[in-house]
Amino acid sequence: MSLGLVSDDDFFAELNSLRESRPAKTVHKQKQARGTNIPIEIKKLAATDVINGAKQKEVAEALAITAPTISAAERGMTGTNHDTRKVNPELLSHVDTIKDIIRGNATSVLTKALAAITDDKLTELSATKSAEVAKSMSSIIKDMSEDVRDKNNNNVQVIIHVPRERSLDDFEVVDAGD
Repeated sequence: MSLGLVSDDDFFAELNSLRESRPAKTVHKQKQARGTNIPIEIKKLAATDVINGAKQKEVAEALAITAPTISAAERGMTGTNHDTRKVNPELLSHVDTIKDIIRGNATSVLTKALAAITDDKLTELSATKSAEVAKSMSSIIKDMSEDVRDKNNNNVQVIIHVPRERSLDDFEVVDAGD
């Protein structure tokens, strides 16, 4: 067929011949698996990827599992609703191992960074830079001691609300006659 203007009859004849020569492809979308139907190894893989910084949505699409399943796996749990949610010791151990590896790497980098800060370097700093270093060291100390504090408190928070004290103006005064 030459390039140029063609009549409607020629255009539709060519279009129909192309449609007949190439049948339409059927795309099957894989249904996302949920909760307890997913093998533990897939949950471990998903949790590892997300803990290492992958986006949860991308991992969910790649592994054909739901985002709530990945969230549960990150916490070492199976199931996504209250009825089926249980701690899986194998999954929890795996998640803790991955976090320990990351924590160990971060601690070694932190130790090297702290070793590079000498007294001579600190005395040469301006007041604002010294304040930044002090603030950073304070947050490091807080972050490093947070695990101990969480284990002792078991994440229990007690909130006490004191009721508002009422005055005489809050009540309707009724004058009772004698």
